[in-house]
Amino acid sequence: MWDFWGKSGMYPLILAISAISTLLVCEEFQLQTVHWAVITSVVTVQSLSEFTGKNQMLIDAFERAAGSFLGIYFGYVTVVYMQILISDTFRWAYYIMIFVAVILTGALEYILPGFRLSVISCLLMITLLSQVDSTYALVPEYALSVMIGVVIGIICSFIFHAYKNTQNKA
Repeated sequence: MWDFWGKSGMYPLILAISAISTLLVCEEFQLQTVHWAVITSVVTVQSLSEFTGKNQMLIDAFERAAGSFLGIYFGYVTVVYMQILISDTFRWAYYIMIFVAVILTGALEYILPGFRLSVISCLLMITLLSQVDSTYALVPEYALSVMIGVVIGIICSFIFHAYKNTQNKA
């Protein structure tokens, strides 16, 4: 019989707690990009779901946060250069620049596997700033949303692993 509070049931509960906690924090700060934070929070919990020990978990958590920040930066730089270089006649260059940004962040993830969130953060930044009504004023809010999601995802992952540890010892 499936035990909801057992090893298999706690993981979906932590995912739900992570998503709702992120939603509540973003609403408290009145952020408009709540969906980015919630997605990032859940992806962070998923990427930290395997228990590797407390010290390795701290390293992994730091790498997720650093990878997210670098992804945001790569996405921002890509959009800035797209604005400078692209006109309607060179629309194909838009796709080439996205391709290059994903290659760079993907290579970063390949070299440093802990930087898994860099590609996602980069693509979220590009899609946010590529919208017609988007302005650069959204960059700090977007970055804050993503980082809130990462931090809450990390906290929830630590809770999940602490629970898993106590279950393994019992």
